[in-house]
Amino acid sequence: MRGIMCGMERKKKDKRMRAFVAAALAVALLLSLPVMPFSAAGKAYAAGMDYQSSVTGTTDYAKAFQVLELVNSERSKAGLEPLNMSVDLLGVARQRVAEVSVYFSHTRPSGLDCFSAAAPISGLGFQGENIAMGYGSAASVMNGWMNSPGHRSNIMSPNYREIGIGCFINQNGGTSWVQYFADRSASAVASQPQNVIETIIFAANTDYVLSVQFDSCGGSPVQAIHIAHQPAGSAAAYGELPAPTRTGYSFDGWYTASSGGAKVAADTPLTGNATLYAHWIAKKFKVTYVLNKGKLKGKKYKTVTYGERYGKLAKPTRAGYKFKGWYTKAKGGKKITANSKVTIQKNTKIYARWRT
Repeated sequence: MRGIMCGMERKKKDKRMRAFVAAALAVALLLSLPVMPFSAAGKAYAAGMDYQSSVTGTTDYAKAFQVLELVNSERSKAGLEPLNMSVDLLGVARQRVAEVSVYFSHTRPSGLDCFSAAAPISGLGFQGENIAMGYGSAASVMNGWMNSPGHRSNIMSPNYREIGIGCFINQNGGTSWVQYFADRSASAVASQPQNVIETIIFAANTDYVLSVQFDSCGGSPVQAIHIAHQPAGSAAAYGELPAPTRTGYSFDGWYTASSGGAKVAADTPLTGNATLYAHWIAKKFKVTYVLNKGKLKGKKYKTVTYGERYGKLAKPTRAGYKFKGWYTKAKGGKKITANSKVTIQKNTKIYARWRT
């Protein structure tokens, strides 16, 4: 799954902007949030957090510093000063990217907003955060961010003078990214650490987070996701959902039941923990008859459905010969009968065989 949501920036006024952007040719999630002050509601959630959670994976500093180079390249083109990778903000980004890998939101698993991760650091002033998931390289995530107005605004803001960048690869190979911005001049500029496999602990509030489980019903496995509750009187939405794959089938979407049920979209309200079921449509293919000097009345092809039987096949004629059957190759190959099961993955041909 790849994702892109709007960037977050912390300003003097209390504003939150959330927007989902569909990335071309990919299901993607990027989140950029323009500014939200540390909230009383967040403090209340923090007081109620009831257990510690953790995630294990690789903190990839090499890719993080590649992103830094690309950020400063873009800023240089616009005549902006480069950003320094701050030791402080590199630590914030390390923590946030681990949290984002299991809970894709500017809200932390504890219920606090993202800026609480930098609360112990003084003098940061204006702050902003961009997050992303599913992009495999520094170049691809930067391309996603730069093509999203909210993210680009954070990257190109003249208000910022330092940055922390995180890249985290979980044990299943999923990659998450964070950029954390501030307008303080870094008191200590970070050098690039070695990549490290580590377990990062974070606080989670189970009363605040809704869990969505997925049953791919024969398709590729899909990990559960976690979505924040909304304030009283409103409902959370599912947001962009992952798309599994299945040989011979097209994905028809997520539903509330394995058979029938209601289809779930990105804007469908989520009011509690849920399990979603994949629905599939079997693919259809065109099978062309190759007659090998024979003759056939009617269509020279038939349409078949993956996983079903071929059904009635044409019976060609040829003067002086008896029809032996249809085969997958002109010579050799496998014989195809009405009872053969369709396993092809593309339009194909079957060949007539003859005997004297």
